Amino acid sequence: MASSTSATAGLLLLAAAAALVCSSAAARMPPLAKGLSLGYYDERCPQAEAVVFEFLQDAIGKDVGLAAALIRLHFHDCFVQGCDASILLDSTTAGEKSEKEAGPNLTLRKSAFDAIDDLRDLLDKECGETVVSCSDIVTLAARDSVLLAGGPWYDVPLGRHDGSSFASEDAVLSALPSPDSNVTTLLEALGKLKLDAHDLVALSGAHTVGIAHCTSFDKRLFPQVDPTMDKWFAGHLKVTCPVLNTNDTTVNDIRTPNTFDNKYYVDLQNRQGLFTSDQGLFFNATTKPIVTKFAVDQSAFFDQYVYSVVKMGMIEVLTGSQGQIRKRCSVSNAAAAGDRAWSVVETVAEAAESLEMASATTLVMVVAAVACLCAPAAAGDGNADATRQPLVVSGLSFDFYRKSCPKAESVVRKFVRDAVRKDIGLAAGLLRLHFHDCFVQGCDASVLLDGSATGPGERQAPPNLTLRPSAFKAVNDIRDRLEKACGATVVSCSDILALAARDSVVASGGPEYKVPLGRRDSAEFASQQDVLSGLPPPTAAVPALLDALAKIKLDATDLVALSGGHTVGLAHWSSFEGRLFPCRDPAMNATFAGRLRRTCPAAGTDRRTPNDVRTPNVFDNMYYVNLVNREGLFTSDQDLFADAATKPIVEKFAADEKTFFDQFAVSMVKMGQISVLTGSQGQVRRNCSARNPGTVAAGDLPWSVLEVADSFVF
Repeated sequence: MASSTSATAGLLLLAAAAALVCSSAAARMPPLAKGLSLGYYDERCPQAEAVVFEFLQDAIGKDVGLAAALIRLHFHDCFVQGCDASILLDSTTAGEKSEKEAGPNLTLRKSAFDAIDDLRDLLDKECGETVVSCSDIVTLAARDSVLLAGGPWYDVPLGRHDGSSFASEDAVLSALPSPDSNVTTLLEALGKLKLDAHDLVALSGAHTVGIAHCTSFDKRLFPQVDPTMDKWFAGHLKVTCPVLNTNDTTVNDIRTPNTFDNKYYVDLQNRQGLFTSDQGLFFNATTKPIVTKFAVDQSAFFDQYVYSVVKMGMIEVLTGSQGQIRKRCSVSNAAAAGDRAWSVVETVAEAAESLEMASATTLVMVVAAVACLCAPAAAGDGNADATRQPLVVSGLSFDFYRKSCPKAESVVRKFVRDAVRKDIGLAAGLLRLHFHDCFVQGCDASVLLDGSATGPGERQAPPNLTLRPSAFKAVNDIRDRLEKACGATVVSCSDILALAARDSVVASGGPEYKVPLGRRDSAEFASQQDVLSGLPPPTAAVPALLDALAKIKLDATDLVALSGGHTVGLAHWSSFEGRLFPCRDPAMNATFAGRLRRTCPAAGTDRRTPNDVRTPNVFDNMYYVNLVNREGLFTSDQDLFADAATKPIVEKFAADEKTFFDQFAVSMVKMGQISVLTGSQGQVRRNCSARNPGTVAAGDLPWSVLEVADSFVF
C-alpha cells in the first residue's frame, strides 16, 4: 500500500522536529495483560500496523485536528467499560442509547469514527474479515496520531477483542470525570482503574493538542476570573468566549496547539491551563512536582506518557474467547440488521475534555510463545532493569525508517520468523554474524563483503570460516525484499544484520527489544590481522576477554550477557577439545566430559555439538545453569563462573531469566552501536556482498565458505 507522503510532508517535518527529542530514549512498558502481546498480528496480519500508519499519515496531513480526535476517542473508550471499542457501537433499534450518544461523548468528532470505519475496510482487504479487532484499531490509531503530531513512538500490545454491548449513559457519566473536577476527585476516579498520580499527570498532557469548548471552562471566567488563572490569559480567552454558554472553541495549548510536546505543563506553570482539572494539577501537592518535572524535561514526560497510555490501553480488555471481532465497528455481530444510524451533534463538552489525550508508539517485533515471558517486565513492576537502555549514538534513532520505509521491521521480522521455522539453526547463524561484524571494525556490515583484488575479505579470515552460508544468503534475501518494499539503497545492510539478529533471538524464545537504526555500510573490510585481534579465542580467560571488550566500551556485565548468546547454536569440536585431551580440564564436570567424549572420542574430530546441552534451540538462561554445573563448552564460557568479577553475574542470570533477558537486550543494543557509520559516512549498499559501483576498482574475488573449526568466542 503506497503512502501519500506529499500530502503530509509539512506535518511530518513538524512531527520529526518534536519526535527526535525522544527518539534516543527507550520507553518503559507496564506488565502486559494476559492475552495481549507485542507481536499478536505477526502471522494473522503482519502489515496491520503499516496499514494504520499509512492511512493516518495521509488523513492527518489533510486534517491536523484528527490526531487529537482519535486520541480522545481511545481515552473515552477505555475509561468506560474498558478498552473494548464499545464507544463505537450505535444505539439499538430497541431504543437503547449508546455510549456515543451520552453527553460527554457528543463532542467526539465524527471524522474520528469515520476514520476507524475506513481503517476497518482497509484492514479487511489486507488481512480478511474479523482478523484485526476494532479495539486494536482504536488503540493503534491513537498511538500513530501522537507520533504524527510530534510525540513519542511506542510499542502497542495487541490482541484485544471487541465488546458486544455498550455501557449505559449513567455509567459513562460516572466514569468520565468532568473538567471542573479537582485533583482529589480525579485521583479517586483513576485509582479505581489502577492508575496513579503519575498516570493522571502524564495522560492529562495529551491536552497539548486539540480544542476545547468554552462551556467546559467558562465558569473560570464568569462572573469572576478564577484567581488561579493568569489575568492576561483570562482576557485572551474572553475574546473568544465573551459570555457564558457560547458554543465557540479554543485551543487546549496556547503555545504549540498542534504539536504533541511538553508545553501543556509550561502552560500550567504560567497559570494558563484551561480546565479546573488541568490547572489544579499545578496546585496540588501530590501532582505539582510531576508537572514541574515534565515542564522542564520533555523526555521524562514522553517516557511516562508512553508507560501510562499503554497501561490505560489494557484496562479491562477482552481477550482469547472473550468478546468478538466485529465485522462493522458500529454494530455488534449479534445485533439485528437495521440498527439506526448515529449522527454527531456538536454540543457542549460536559465531560473531561481533560481526557482529550494523545498517545505515542514504537515499532516492535515479537514473539514466539516463550518470548512472552519477558514482555511484561517493566520498571513499574519493581523490575527497573527491564527498561534500561544505553544511550543511542548520534545519527541513530528508533524510528529512523518511519518515513522512508515504515514496513522495514515487519519485512525483516516476517522473513526471519518463517526462515527460522524451516531451519532452526539459522537463528544462531544470524546472531553470530551480527557479533562477528560488530567486534571487527564496528557494526558496518563489512563482514558481508567479498574479497577483492587487494586481498581476502573478513569472511575469509579463519574466525569467520564457520559463519553459516545460510546466514549470508538470508541477509541477501532480506535485502531483496526490502528493495521491493521501499526501493534500493534505503535500508542498509548493517541495519539488516542488527534487525535479523534481534528477530532471531525473538524467534528462538528470547526477549524483544528495540533496535536503534540508521547505520550505514562500510566500503572497506578489515584486514585478516584485524579480524584475528578483534575476536578473542574460545581459549581466552576472563581477564583477557575483559581487556578486549573494554577497548570497545563493553564491561563485565556485557561480557556475561552477550556470552549468553551461546544458549543456541553449535560448536565445533576443535574449539574445546583441549579441555578433554590429553586430560580433562578439572573445571569441567566429569559426567559432562564423558558425554562429550562419546561424541568426539579423539582430538582432531571434525564434529559439532550443541552449545547448550539442556535446551539447545531455545533462547533462555540455561547456558548459565550449565556454567553453574560446570558444563560450559569453551574455556571462555566456563571461566565466567570461576572469575570473581563475573561469577556473581552468572549466578544472577542462572537464577533469574528475566534479569538475563533485560541485560542481554541492553548489551546487544550497546554492542550494536560500536563504531557505527551514520549520516554522510559510508554508503547503503545495493548488494550487501559488494561495494556500490564506482566506490573502488572492479576485480572482486568470489568467496567460498569452508566448514572448519570454530576458533573464536562469539
